[in-house]
Amino acid sequence: MAITAILTDSETGEQTILDLQSKSTILRLLKLSVKTPERYEITLQEDYSELEEKTEAKDLVTLAEWLLEKNVELTKSNFHKLAGLVAKMYKERYQKVPRVIARPDSRGRYLLKASGFEVEELDVLQDALDELKRHAVVESKPAK
Repeated sequence: MAITAILTDSETGEQTILDLQSKSTILRLLKLSVKTPERYEITLQEDYSELEEKTEAKDLVTLAEWLLEKNVELTKSNFHKLAGLVAKMYKERYQKVPRVIARPDSRGRYLLKASGFEVEELDVLQDALDELKRHAVVESKPAK
């Protein structure tokens, strides 16, 4: 079982999972906790997420599949912007990175890797698409 490091700010009650932060952010937070130990506390917790039942990869939805279902066509550039935005928003909301799954290519080989999302997590994709639409031109394909 894994151990997770958590930094707690006693003034705001905000908890930050250090395992998910960049090295520079971890160092910055550690310096803060050393300078003001009365405000910041670091605790270790057992991570039980590995014990959770995982949904089978075939039952998860990728960003490309979701866009196809919604009849949204993006340029390659906008697709990559959206994927980055989805990953960022997902990490902020769920405090973990999206699960990576494999999909078969045209020859049946499982070489295509993508983030997979549970049905109840698809609102992150919609929120990211809405955010992208505010900043870029996104066209929808006409429904067939």
